[in-house]
Order: sequence, then structure tokens, then C-alpha cells
Amino acid sequence: MPSEPSTTPSRSPQLNWRDFSSRSPLTPDPLSWLPPSGSVVLPRSHPSDSRRGLHLPTPRHHQWARSVPSVLLVFLPCADVGKSSLLLRFADNTFSGSYITTIGVDFKIRTVEIDGEKVKLQIWDTAGQERFRTITSTYYRNTHGVIIVYDVTNPESFVNVKRWLNEIGQNCDNVCKVLVGNKNDNPSKKQVETQDARRFSDSMAVPFFETSAKENINVEEMFMAVTHMVLRAKKASQARLVQHGDLVKINGKQPKKKVKRCC
Repeated sequence: MPSEPSTTPSRSPQLNWRDFSSRSPLTPDPLSWLPPSGSVVLPRSHPSDSRRGLHLPTPRHHQWARSVPSVLLVFLPCADVGKSSLLLRFADNTFSGSYITTIGVDFKIRTVEIDGEKVKLQIWDTAGQERFRTITSTYYRNTHGVIIVYDVTNPESFVNVKRWLNEIGQNCDNVCKVLVGNKNDNPSKKQVETQDARRFSDSMAVPFFETSAKENINVEEMFMAVTHMVLRAKKASQARLVQHGDLVKINGKQPKKKVKRCC
């Protein structure tokens, strides 16, 4: 008799900051921005905040000059891919097999430390239903990072990824992005192969992670990676502003321009 396929979950190897796959020199490496080993401190006991409902205030652009900078991350709304599970695993280190479908927008807050700098993460979980698309557009136009999640056991959710990337390009092209294949904990149910998803992410120059909120695989690594991307983008933007002499002072006043006088 043929042996039955093993049902033991085959975990993707836990990503280390220095475990990079070999790539062609001509192919941009989406993981090149990862911080060195040991540079990220993840406080587990930090209290998180959560709100649920349709009538939430619109996220505002955050001022990078604050003592504790804020980073706004948004999950794009693919339904039933485990966004809420990822959010709870990262913010509270909890998991439940049953969740009420997100209605409108849910969010959590967690403060982390990267390279000695405290960063407050606001992570918004948008509803996956089509009728909430306008709400989603409002939120990700003001975000610093977008997390596009699909379900590795549902090929249709992966097909929708390109649609969401196109929509990001129309609304916030320069935002930091990461592609996440969730529910990667049961190889017998997996229908989106890792190599196919990685090939696609490489073609779009978007970092790629496979995660499992249930088994806590690569969840924190993914959130830390996108946060580090945002911080690097922020520093690069500030450097460009300084280089061009356009940096606005913290008090909001524009530097006075010198008036040329005729001799």
C-alpha cells in the first residue's frame, strides 16, 4: 500500500537577518535592507491598543521629528487570508482559530526598538470585503508601509496580489511594500509554491515572506523588516531634503531666503 503523505507541518526556516538567498547581480535583492543580527529588540510585554468599528479617525501623516517616531503600516484587504491573526500574533503574541471578520478597520499599537531607536508602530487591519474598498483607499494613502497578504492554501488570493500592487502604484507608489504568504504551516494544503511567489516578488522588487500566525513562523521578522524599510526610507528622504536645502525646521518655519540687492 502506498504510504500516506505526512501531515506534519513543514516549517519554512526561520529567517535570520544574515540568511540571504543567492541572487543574480542583475536582480535587485529585496532583503538587502535587513538590519544586522542583534540590532532589533522586541519587547513582548508592551501594552497594545485595539479599536474596532467603521467610524474611526483617518490616520494622519506623522512628524518624524517626534521623540518617538510613529510608523503607520496597513494590511491590504484580501479576505480570509489571516491578517487579523498576524496582527494579534505580533501585537499580543496570541492566536485563536476563530475570528470575527473585520468590519471596517481594526488596529493595534506596539512600540519596538531598532538600532537603539524606539519606534511606535500603528498597524491597521482593513476589511477584506469589497464594500469596504473606499475605506481602504483612505487609509493606505496616508501610510508609510503596506503589507500585502495572501493565503498559501488559496491560489485566488495570490492572483489578487498583482491587482493590489497596481492599486498601490496609483495611490502611493513610493510607499514601502512587503508581500506575505500566510498560513504556511500545512504542506498538504499548500497550493501556492514558494518558488512561484518568490519569482513574482523578485520581478516586482518587493520583499517576500512566508508566515504562519498559528505556528508563529516569521511573523516578527516580517514586521521588523518592513519597519526597517520605512526607517531607511525616512532617513534617505531627510538626506535628500538637506542636500537640496529644503529641510523645514521642527518649529514649522521656513528658512528665510536671502534677497539679492542691486549694487
